[in-house]
Amino acid sequence: MNYLLCLGFAAATAASGLNVGDTYQQVVAEKGNPSSQIDLNGLRVLNYPDVTIKVRSNLVVSVKSTGQRHGAVREAPPEGPSTQRSADAESGGTDPNIILVNMAKNELYVANQFENTMTVIDGANKVVATARAGAKPGSIALNRATNAVYIANANSASVTVFDDDSGRAPSTMKVGNCPSAIVVDQAANTVYVANFNDGSVTAIDGASRSVVATLRVGPGPIALAVNWATNMVYVANYSGSSVSVIDGASNLVVATVRVGAFPIAMAVNAATNRVYVTDHLDNTVTVIDGATNSPTTLVVGMKPWAIAADAVTNKVYVANTASGTVSVIDGATNAVTATVNVGAHPAAIAVNPVTNTIYVANAGSGNVSEIDGASNTVSETLPLAITPWAVAVNTVTNRIYIADTTSGYVSVINGASHSVSDAVDAQNRPWKLPE
Repeated sequence: MNYLLCLGFAAATAASGLNVGDTYQQVVAEKGNPSSQIDLNGLRVLNYPDVTIKVRSNLVVSVKSTGQRHGAVREAPPEGPSTQRSADAESGGTDPNIILVNMAKNELYVANQFENTMTVIDGANKVVATARAGAKPGSIALNRATNAVYIANANSASVTVFDDDSGRAPSTMKVGNCPSAIVVDQAANTVYVANFNDGSVTAIDGASRSVVATLRVGPGPIALAVNWATNMVYVANYSGSSVSVIDGASNLVVATVRVGAFPIAMAVNAATNRVYVTDHLDNTVTVIDGATNSPTTLVVGMKPWAIAADAVTNKVYVANTASGTVSVIDGATNAVTATVNVGAHPAAIAVNPVTNTIYVANAGSGNVSEIDGASNTVSETLPLAITPWAVAVNTVTNRIYIADTTSGYVSVINGASHSVSDAVDAQNRPWKLPE
């Protein structure tokens, strides 16, 4: 997750005399030797206390301040200590912050917030396309019935849609101020966009690509979730400590549920009709009964950040970024049944329900923890790059994708062998640019 880009919480150019296009020798002459260095198949990442510099073919291609990368909405995870890089990586662009898998097409979509692009990686681990989005793309959604991809552009108050299957050209629709999250209600072919600064949600008809409603919700809507079984849409209002409930059939707000302070992420178990909300400041998770909209509060670890639900086992997993743990909630009893120690500052979490494995991207320690869902123990810890920040799972191929916001690479984990192999040098990647 990477929220509130339009509020000035995105990475800024370092306050140094270095610029894109300078040589590696100029960097060393001005900054000295880096505190650590990672070589990623042609891309050299130089880490200094105040700045991260990327060099390709002896020329600087990126200069970013380390002190402002992650934003003031939470405790910024420090740079991970790892100086190793796993072998299987796709060059997904500059600072990939959100990734999404299309299992039907065996493709991965990567939002690159500083290039203002979306990268497409195929099942053979090749970058097959890069498309322009709006300013600061911060959230991606997919209509799995139509294969249309929607990107919320935080700094341009817009949504870009790509729909290769229909043959329609990409287009952009204006939404509210600071769109921070986006989801698709496939049953109604409606796209919902949370506009953080406006306290509103925009509803877009997927067929006509037109705005059909603007709904007033609580202050600071930051996360969205859909229960496809009930056609209900849930909006986490970060500044209002509430969740707004939208009826997808009528596009009306039908309820507002009080939750803990600073709700920042949600997960839905459609089979049990329950919604799980991480209350970042209160160190709790609020469980909402979808039938009655009544809340139950559970105490978890420090600063719960990311959350994922497994409908097969009826378990919910909460990444607690300040305590370096994952809380395991039993959906049947509404109780925390285990706490699993993972790496530093876990920033993202995803479940493979087929293998009953949970993957945790640890932004502070530069690795990924694999949790065995049967035993609630860490079965593997895989070293990656600097700041693994997003994770996505393809349950068909048993591949796990990890985006690193510092190196700009996406690692691919083979779920069967628990290993990372191969690498793709995407410096000559093909470009597919909208007219």
